[in-house]
Amino acid sequence: MADDLKTELSRLEGFVKDLPDAPVWTEVRIVESFKRHLQPENIKANELQTVEQFESKWDDLRSRGYSWINLHAVGLLGDYLIVAIERSSHIVGCENTQVNLSGPMNLVRERARWDLSGLVNVTG
Repeated sequence: MADDLKTELSRLEGFVKDLPDAPVWTEVRIVESFKRHLQPENIKANELQTVEQFESKWDDLRSRGYSWINLHAVGLLGDYLIVAIERSSHIVGCENTQVNLSGPMNLVRERARWDLSGLVNVTG
Protein backbone atom coordinates (compact mmCIF):
# COMPACT_ATOMS: atom_id res chain seq x y z
CA MET A 1 0.00 0.00 0.00
CA ALA A 2 1.12 3.59 -0.57
CA ASP A 3 2.34 6.13 1.92
CA ASP A 4 0.90 6.86 5.31
CA LEU A 5 -1.08 9.97 6.22
CA LYS A 6 1.87 11.94 7.59
CA THR A 7 3.86 11.38 4.40
CA GLU A 8 0.95 12.45 2.20
CA LEU A 9 0.29 15.53 4.34
CA SER A 10 3.96 16.44 4.11
CA ARG A 11 3.61 16.35 0.30
CA LEU A 12 0.50 18.55 0.54
CA GLU A 13 2.16 21.05 2.85
CA GLY A 14 5.15 21.30 0.52
CA PHE A 15 2.83 21.92 -2.43
CA VAL A 16 0.80 24.56 -0.56
CA LYS A 17 3.85 26.36 0.86
CA ASP A 18 5.11 26.80 -2.71
CA LEU A 19 2.01 28.80 -3.69
CA PRO A 20 2.93 32.49 -4.02
CA ASP A 21 0.44 33.73 -1.43
CA ALA A 22 0.76 30.88 1.09
CA PRO A 23 0.30 31.90 4.72
CA VAL A 24 1.92 30.31 7.76
CA TRP A 25 0.11 27.76 9.92
CA THR A 26 1.08 25.89 13.07
CA GLU A 27 -0.96 22.69 12.74
CA VAL A 28 -3.15 20.73 10.37
CA ARG A 29 -6.73 19.79 11.14
CA ILE A 30 -8.57 17.27 8.97
CA VAL A 31 -12.24 17.23 8.11
CA GLU A 32 -13.68 14.29 6.24
CA SER A 33 -16.17 16.21 4.16
CA PHE A 34 -16.34 19.77 2.93
CA LYS A 35 -18.75 21.19 0.38
CA ARG A 36 -17.24 23.37 -2.33
CA HIS A 37 -19.82 26.14 -2.47
CA LEU A 38 -20.18 29.79 -1.56
CA GLN A 39 -22.52 29.22 1.37
CA PRO A 40 -21.11 29.03 4.91
CA GLU A 41 -20.19 25.49 5.92
CA ASN A 42 -21.14 24.20 9.38
CA ILE A 43 -18.58 21.86 10.91
CA LYS A 44 -18.80 20.37 14.37
CA ALA A 45 -15.69 20.96 16.47
CA ASN A 46 -15.17 17.22 16.92
CA GLU A 47 -15.09 16.78 13.11
CA LEU A 48 -11.85 18.81 12.96
CA GLN A 49 -9.40 16.06 13.80
CA THR A 50 -5.69 16.13 14.43
CA VAL A 51 -3.42 14.11 12.18
CA GLU A 52 -3.02 11.51 14.92
CA GLN A 53 -6.79 11.24 15.41
CA PHE A 54 -7.36 10.71 11.69
CA GLU A 55 -4.59 8.15 11.04
CA SER A 56 -6.73 5.05 11.58
CA LYS A 57 -9.51 6.49 9.42
CA TRP A 58 -6.91 7.21 6.69
CA ASP A 59 -5.71 3.62 6.83
CA ASP A 60 -9.33 2.47 6.56
CA LEU A 61 -10.00 4.75 3.56
CA ARG A 62 -6.84 3.52 1.83
CA SER A 63 -7.77 -0.11 2.39
CA ARG A 64 -11.17 0.35 0.70
CA GLY A 65 -9.53 0.79 -2.71
CA TYR A 66 -10.98 4.08 -3.97
CA SER A 67 -9.58 5.01 -7.37
CA TRP A 68 -8.40 8.31 -5.87
CA ILE A 69 -8.33 10.25 -2.63
CA ASN A 70 -7.75 14.00 -2.73
CA LEU A 71 -6.16 15.99 0.07
CA HIS A 72 -7.71 19.45 -0.33
CA ALA A 73 -6.01 22.28 1.56
CA VAL A 74 -9.17 24.29 2.12
CA GLY A 75 -7.67 27.33 3.91
CA LEU A 76 -6.93 28.59 7.41
CA LEU A 77 -9.02 28.70 10.55
CA GLY A 78 -6.90 30.64 12.99
CA ASP A 79 -3.49 28.97 12.94
CA TYR A 80 -4.80 25.67 11.53
CA LEU A 81 -4.54 24.57 7.92
CA ILE A 82 -7.84 22.80 7.25
CA VAL A 83 -7.50 19.76 5.00
CA ALA A 84 -10.59 18.07 3.57
CA ILE A 85 -10.55 14.44 2.47
CA GLU A 86 -12.33 13.92 -0.85
CA ARG A 87 -12.68 10.53 -2.47
CA SER A 88 -13.82 8.87 -5.64
CA SER A 89 -16.95 6.81 -5.79
CA HIS A 90 -15.12 4.11 -7.79
CA ILE A 91 -13.39 1.17 -6.11
CA VAL A 92 -10.34 -0.19 -7.95
CA GLY A 93 -8.30 -1.96 -5.26
CA CYS A 94 -6.09 -0.43 -2.59
CA GLU A 95 -2.84 -0.91 -4.51
CA ASN A 96 -4.22 1.36 -7.26
CA THR A 97 -5.43 4.32 -5.16
CA GLN A 98 -3.99 7.62 -6.39
CA VAL A 99 -3.51 10.33 -3.75
CA ASN A 100 -4.05 13.77 -5.27
CA LEU A 101 -3.34 17.21 -3.82
CA SER A 102 -5.22 20.48 -4.23
CA GLY A 103 -5.02 23.94 -2.77
CA PRO A 104 -7.75 26.38 -1.80
CA MET A 105 -10.42 27.57 -4.18
CA ASN A 106 -9.73 30.97 -5.77
CA LEU A 107 -12.46 32.51 -3.59
CA VAL A 108 -10.55 31.52 -0.48
CA ARG A 109 -7.10 32.42 -1.80
CA GLU A 110 -7.93 35.73 -3.43
CA ARG A 111 -10.91 37.26 -1.67
CA ALA A 112 -10.56 35.75 1.78
CA ARG A 113 -6.74 35.58 1.74
CA TRP A 114 -6.90 31.97 2.94
CA ASP A 115 -9.13 32.90 5.91
CA LEU A 116 -12.07 30.52 6.32
CA SER A 117 -13.67 32.33 9.25
CA GLY A 118 -16.34 33.88 6.99
CA LEU A 119 -17.00 30.58 5.18
CA VAL A 120 -16.86 28.02 7.98
CA ASN A 121 -18.84 27.97 11.21
CA VAL A 122 -17.41 25.66 13.85
CA THR A 123 -20.15 24.55 16.20
CA GLY A 124 -20.04 22.80 19.59
